[in-house]
Amino acid sequence: MAKRASLAGNVAKVDDAAKRAAGVAKAISSQKQQTPEHTETPEYETVSYNLPLHLIDLYRDLAAERHRVDQAHKRELRREIRAAKKAGLPPPMEPPAQARQSASAIVREAMEAYADQVRKELSELRP
Repeated sequence: MAKRASLAGNVAKVDDAAKRAAGVAKAISSQKQQTPEHTETPEYETVSYNLPLHLIDLYRDLAAERHRVDQAHKRELRREIRAAKKAGLPPPMEPPAQARQSASAIVREAMEAYADQVRKELSELRP
């Protein structure tokens, strides 16, 4: 079997300018990510609280029902879109996608609704 010729001779060598440019790009991309103060999204932290089981079950049930109703609305809208296309009419506008509902989202909503009262009480208690 004949020895194959090496392809190394056909590959161009990287010059110093390209090496420096690659080093600069690597330095820029490896810099620290944006801090939460510079972003638009709120910062979240996972915490654990001791809550009564009946409240946890209540929030889970509410989240499940919200999801069920949302899915039913989406199915009905898809049926209306198909029927409109079949009839040659413009399809109804699809509503924007709803954020995923979860028990933690419901607890977050409740805590955000109560946040002003907590801030007020905290300001009254602080010297």
